[in-house]
Amino acid sequence: MSQSRRGGLVKLAREFDALVVSDDAYDFLRWPADQMKPLDTDLGSLPPRLVDIDKSLEGGTKYGNTVSNGSFSKIVAPGTRVGWLEAAETFISAMAKVGVTSSGGGPSHLTSTFMKNMISTGALEKHIAETLIPTYSSRYHSMMAAIRSQLFPLGMKITTGDIGDSVGGFFTSLSTPDHLPPTSVLASSALQDHRLKFAYGEMFEVFGDKASKERAEAPGGFGHTLRLCWSWHTEEEIEDGMSRLSNALRDLISPSMT
Repeated sequence: MSQSRRGGLVKLAREFDALVVSDDAYDFLRWPADQMKPLDTDLGSLPPRLVDIDKSLEGGTKYGNTVSNGSFSKIVAPGTRVGWLEAAETFISAMAKVGVTSSGGGPSHLTSTFMKNMISTGALEKHIAETLIPTYSSRYHSMMAAIRSQLFPLGMKITTGDIGDSVGGFFTSLSTPDHLPPTSVLASSALQDHRLKFAYGEMFEVFGDKASKERAEAPGGFGHTLRLCWSWHTEEEIEDGMSRLSNALRDLISPSMT
């Protein structure tokens, strides 16, 4: 998301007195978009987070309209149910007085002691640099290569915006050709005929919100997209999954192609 779009989102949140919570743990997971560059290439500074923009813009409230949410389960291992929040001082002070925090100090005492040790010894940074980033980079490039070779010829597009010099995180988003039905239809046939699961656009509707459903179903709406995750599966599984997705898409475009 561009810096101007981030600023616009903060202003919109202020206009409607909304709270925007962003998963900023992904900022620690990035690598060169060019696979030929070393993983330790200097990628420059990260763009300011929403919480940084909220603090810098004039006219905010004492509670702010943004929260930076961090989870060690994203940068240590699944199940590491410890995290942190960063927001306006007044907001954080109020959160610290919530019953589960003020009475118990947090729900994961033992895991918190593990994290203290990992941070103080440098083990966390080492784990990110030497284990996570090489693994995720390899899986990311495998997925992108499979998307380009198998899905681009069928009209699918990547919809996550300009990647610039660096990429990262866990996910990418794709859109199907305009003439096809919502990706929920593709997901149903992919599961039934190709034993493949993926997150389709309509899963991200706001339940009970008519306007959200209309936006999903509109031409070019998010109901015509799907989200893929490269962080969990091996390169071989990713390539197999892209092959199955390609076959499911071919079934939908023209049964005679199969």
